[in-house]
Order: sequence, then structure tokens, then C-alpha cells
Amino acid sequence: HPFMPFITEEIYAQLIERNLVEEVDTLQKTSWPQVREDRIDPAAEASMSQVMEVIRVVRNIRSELNVPPAKKAEKLVIQATNQSFETLFACRSYIAALAKVEEVNVVATEEQVVKQAASGMAGENKIFLPLAGMLDLNKEIERLGKEKANLAGESKRLEGQLQNEQFVSKAPVAVVDKLKARQKEVENQLTAVSAQIESLK
Repeated sequence: HPFMPFITEEIYAQLIERNLVEEVDTLQKTSWPQVREDRIDPAAEASMSQVMEVIRVVRNIRSELNVPPAKKAEKLVIQATNQSFETLFACRSYIAALAKVEEVNVVATEEQVVKQAASGMAGENKIFLPLAGMLDLNKEIERLGKEKANLAGESKRLEGQLQNEQFVSKAPVAVVDKLKARQKEVENQLTAVSAQIESLK
């Protein structure tokens, strides 16, 4: 608050209007915030995490490809899972603004093939950023090749752990289940990255 008082006072005023905080004439007179268990919404947090992950992946792709921060992409395509579709579709405007794209299309997984596009995985959701006029396709193929190698290395490591009978017998069931889930996710990502490399050739 001492560094940006006008901003924090405005934010607090907005919270007062929504009856989310105590009403006082200035933020400086408020008591230290206390955790309100009744306002914790795990479902909302999970939904926002999905949106944040998509934005993070798009920003990483843009950074790796040296796309100028101010340059907007024409379109972003998200092939969403059934579990994520509704959330990502509802948050298209936020994704567009924060990922610097003109249009966000959220489609069912495998509903459409996106050619000549940079890609990434946000959990189980496939992210495609069409590259028309944005970058060198050969560099994108090289980037995907490195991502494929990293995923292949992780897959091999996970397979080694899960095939180690001594480890599996001693490790907690929850740990083993987590490794199996991650192995499946990595395998899906490997398949997606390999397909994307082929689509750019």
C-alpha cells in the first residue's frame, strides 16, 4: 500500500461496493485481513489455474520465438478436453487480452487440424498459435524437437521408476499413482508434439 496508495485504495473501494470487506473511509484504518474459509472456492481456483496455464504456455511460445511483446497474433486455437472446455470458452476474452491475440477459438479435442502453427500443452489441452507472418518455421521445428527430446527423457525416467519393483513396493500408493498419471500425461504430450512436428514439414 505505501508504494501505490491510489491503486490499493481504489481496489479496496471496489471490494467495499461488493460487500467483501469492512467499510472504512481509508484502507489504512482497516485491520489485518483474516482468512475466511467460507470464501475459499477450490472449483474457482482450479478453473482459473487452467486459464493461467493457457496464458503461460502462449507467452512462453511467443518468448521462445522472439515475437515482440506488443505484436498481436491473429488467432489462437485451443483444443480443450471435456473437463476444460466450458471454462476456457467462457474466459476467451481474458485469454485474448493477456496472451496478445486478436481471436481465441476453443474447440473440442481433435475437432480441427491446425496447420503451420506453434504449439504447446497446457495440461491436457492443446494450444496452437498460427505462425502466418510471425516467424521462421524451421526454428519452430527445432524448438519442438527439443521439447520432444525433453519429454522422451522424462518418459524414460518415469518408466524406469515404475518398472523398479523395489521402488514400487516401498513407495506410498499415492506416489505411485501420481507417477502413473504423469507418465500418461507425458505420453499424450509426446504424441501431440510429434504430430505437430510432422504438420510443419
